[in-house]
Amino acid sequence: RVRGGAGRRRRRAVAPRCAASTFRDIDNPYTGDVSQYEVLDEAQTRERLALADAAQRAWRRVSVAERVDAMRAFMQAFTAEPFREAVARDITAQMGKPISQARGEVDGMVGRCEALMALAPTVLGDEHLPPLDGGAIERTIAREPVGIVLCIAPWNYPLLTTVNAVAAAVLAGNAVLLKHSSRTPAVAPHFEAAFRAAGVPDGV
Repeated sequence: RVRGGAGRRRRRAVAPRCAASTFRDIDNPYTGDVSQYEVLDEAQTRERLALADAAQRAWRRVSVAERVDAMRAFMQAFTAEPFREAVARDITAQMGKPISQARGEVDGMVGRCEALMALAPTVLGDEHLPPLDGGAIERTIAREPVGIVLCIAPWNYPLLTTVNAVAAAVLAGNAVLLKHSSRTPAVAPHFEAAFRAAGVPDGV
């Protein structure tokens, strides 16, 4: 059932960015307004995959301390105004969450990121085991990046569930491909924009 606007669905057109773009209609569950959001087609997705592969090869060589600094800059960009408010309003427009709760979800990302950043130097560092044969054999557990991580995020908490995977993967030296629910497609571009503002290489 559509609420608001005398029961009629209103449409807000979005100009295409390029001829190959694909768009999806998303209705606001509360107002019934319909907006269009750009989604990647197969060719664009393959391009992003190739970009992520190249970027990760360089990102894996960045120190953990530098990755922590980058994640901190990402969080500062994400929670700064007017970026924070734009994210919250997009969440509300796509899945109907009250704006106060959407703002709270943006703020809730901070605690999760801070916890992961605090853990990173310890859990991602090399672990040196006791040597064998009187010191002739040295043993080390090295924690290395795995490559590209695919995060498929649900619609109900599009930030809190996403940041758990994205922050952990980036801190560990991986690149991330983020696919949000078809209900919240406009959230992933906000992550991308904040990482770019933080100076993280394109493709990570």
